[in-house]
Amino acid sequence: MSIHWIASYPKSGSTWVRFFLYAYSQGPITSSLAVNDSIPDLHRNPNLNLPRPLLIKTHFALSPSHPLIDQTDRAIYVVRNPRDILYSAYRFLRLTNDQVDQLTYAKAFINFRGDPAWKHMGFGSWHEHTNSWLDQKRFKVHLVQYEDLHSTPEKTFSDILRFLDIKIDPDKLKNAIHHASFDSMKQLETREKSSDKPSLFRGSQQQLNQGIRFVNSGLTGQSLNTITPGLEQSFKDAFSNALTRFNY
Repeated sequence: MSIHWIASYPKSGSTWVRFFLYAYSQGPITSSLAVNDSIPDLHRNPNLNLPRPLLIKTHFALSPSHPLIDQTDRAIYVVRNPRDILYSAYRFLRLTNDQVDQLTYAKAFINFRGDPAWKHMGFGSWHEHTNSWLDQKRFKVHLVQYEDLHSTPEKTFSDILRFLDIKIDPDKLKNAIHHASFDSMKQLETREKSSDKPSLFRGSQQQLNQGIRFVNSGLTGQSLNTITPGLEQSFKDAFSNALTRFNY
């Protein structure tokens, strides 16, 4: 048992956590692929022949069929308000389908309690995903709320390090938070796409020029009524029971 998972429903902040942990252990991030080489993404042909304990990102809901589950030691679970996931997922979808209609996508997301495509990729609905990781008793899970990464980054990232039994160095902590910030990640995305280098960030330079990018602003507390009046209430009706657990 030597795998430490960084688990989340997609677009919930696992990339942010990975970039922080890489910056804390390795220093400034010069390549997004270096992050993926060090802290692999289970969904992107990862190299798993790395020293243990191994940090791996996963978006799968937890189940007996989850890859490498028998080698699990512990997991960090990142949860985000599904309203904000909806906005972020829509922007992500535009990287492959810039004709997608936002209202149509939002209604489908609410109806399925998550992205319909993700539901059929083994990720489940949003509340199925959160429950699968947080309600199991096989191994320790450290819950991280995306909103706390924004509001109290030093405390929240320090808690992650403690959970992983990593000694905290205050200077390294501050530097890692800076190098994993949204501004730093956006600058790295721009550099890699403008130089046409292989990148962890999906999308093209042309899309970047149009404002369609992988790394956005990571906003929190958004209302769905900005898409169309009444959509927020539809969301609350669909997600009400699941939202109570996280005070969303």
